[in-house]
Amino acid sequence: KPTAARNSRKPCRPRCRFRRGARELSKLRDHPHVVSVHEVGGLDGPLEYFVMEYLAGGDLYHALCGCRVASERALEMLVDVARAAGVLHQNGVVHRDICPANILLTGDLVPKLGDFDLVRVDQSIGGATATGQALGKLVYAAPEALRDGATVTPAADVYSLGKTALFAAHGAELPDELAFIGLGPFINQLPCRAEVKAMLTRALQPQAAQRYATGAEFAEALSAYGA
Repeated sequence: KPTAARNSRKPCRPRCRFRRGARELSKLRDHPHVVSVHEVGGLDGPLEYFVMEYLAGGDLYHALCGCRVASERALEMLVDVARAAGVLHQNGVVHRDICPANILLTGDLVPKLGDFDLVRVDQSIGGATATGQALGKLVYAAPEALRDGATVTPAADVYSLGKTALFAAHGAELPDELAFIGLGPFINQLPCRAEVKAMLTRALQPQAAQRYATGAEFAEALSAYGA
């Protein structure tokens, strides 16, 4: 009696994710808007670590909520972050956890994309996420990432970038219910131009095929209308 084929890929455990994230970060150590890694694969007894640059400005979430960065400046920062995500996408990598807390800032408020622990790499061996496992911060995660993080495309990062831009335009923490309801009414009440609202609406479409395809495309739209 035939049986259903089993998924041969094993879930990537936290330690595996940690190593993979450090490796992927180190590949982009020279990108001006990705956190630089100085040492990968260090051991301190039973603990593993990697050494990254120190970023004195904290993260975008706290900078905006603490009024150190204005909404307009936050949107300008996201252009650079989206371009960095576009480089990932060109190399077959999906970040899967873009959100304001994972955009770190230098002392001069230069934004850098960090926290690569949940990256998905095309054709990775032994580093897959279990099918059906949801990934990412709830309110910033694309609908498809909440269903199955193993199969997402760069459009999932575009959704997260769009939600981060929504956070920037709103100027405060996003309500948790925005993970579950239509975004049209919330976008319409924002104090910004119609072109910016249209850009956000496209980036935050529930269907991946209806969004900007990559971070580079989103960066171009955000540069034209949002910043």
